[in-house]
Amino acid sequence: MDDPFDALTAAHPDWGPATVQAYAAWWRRWRQFLEVPWDQAERRHVEQFQHQQLWSPSRTGRLRTANTIDQALRFLRHLYGWAQSDQRIRMNPMEGWVLPRPPQPARRPLTTSEFLRLCNAPDLATDIGLADLVLLHLLYQGVSTQRCSLMNVNDLEEVPDDQALHQALAAYLERGRPRLLRNWSPHLFLSATGRPFPGGNALAQRLHRYEPILNRKITARLLSQSRQAHIAEATQRHRSN
Repeated sequence: MDDPFDALTAAHPDWGPATVQAYAAWWRRWRQFLEVPWDQAERRHVEQFQHQQLWSPSRTGRLRTANTIDQALRFLRHLYGWAQSDQRIRMNPMEGWVLPRPPQPARRPLTTSEFLRLCNAPDLATDIGLADLVLLHLLYQGVSTQRCSLMNVNDLEEVPDDQALHQALAAYLERGRPRLLRNWSPHLFLSATGRPFPGGNALAQRLHRYEPILNRKITARLLSQSRQAHIAEATQRHRSN
């Protein structure tokens, strides 16, 4: 019999390595917790598991955060939603369970100078560096990583009207993408092996390499929120003059 977790991840090729690794850990914890086979779990088991995780310290000795518990519950929802659609279970213990996102702490947006430092970080002598600069500008303009992963070269009339973005895009299309392309593909963003990224999570992993530049976690949301803050700041200065 095939391993349920392997089958689940095969049904979600958009999950990046970090997501698979985190969900694999929750799969192990869930099986260790259950006293019944995973496909016979009931709602009460999920509620007991949630309570246990809330009050059991992690390896660091601290209680798990709301985001960590939310991740566990979302994994179980993925697991049992898939199992139900694949007719592996009779009853879905997560049926009707609403999972609102936990409140997120406010994060300071990047300053204009910080964003410029970030844009100066990619090595424009490399194909990947040219691609990363385009990605940074697209995310700054509010385009999601998922949309970026699906964007085709035929979609470029839909990109935001921004001079810096268009200059970066022109350089990537002229010098970067042709050298990355191994076999024909309509996707705008290609990996170092010339293949399209399997999803937004995989493309978002590229941001991690630039975090040491600012000593901060860089996310698509942070970039988009920073642009909104920059617009508001410029508007306020204009009104003050």
